[in-house]
Amino acid sequence: MENRIERVDSIPLIINWLMKMQVHKIIDGIYVPHKNWDGLSYGQLAVLFLTYVLYSLTHRLSGMESWLVKHKTVIERVTGWKVSGKAGRP
Repeated sequence: MENRIERVDSIPLIINWLMKMQVHKIIDGIYVPHKNWDGLSYGQLAVLFLTYVLYSLTHRLSGMESWLVKHKTVIERVTGWKVSGKAGRP
């Protein structure tokens, strides 16, 4: 395990707020991924995307992967989810 300093800022606050609103459960109750889907659920991805939008003040999806890699440790610790910066690539 490598030691690294990572700014926390408002990411835990945003994620906690979205989790209390049960955004991930609502979306997962509506959208069911196909059987070949591997990784986070649609609701979990929505929480991460909304956190990215609110934190970065942009909705451009192209910057989300680098943002996710930059804040991976705090996101994994707050959510308990295993996240990957691979964007669905093997």
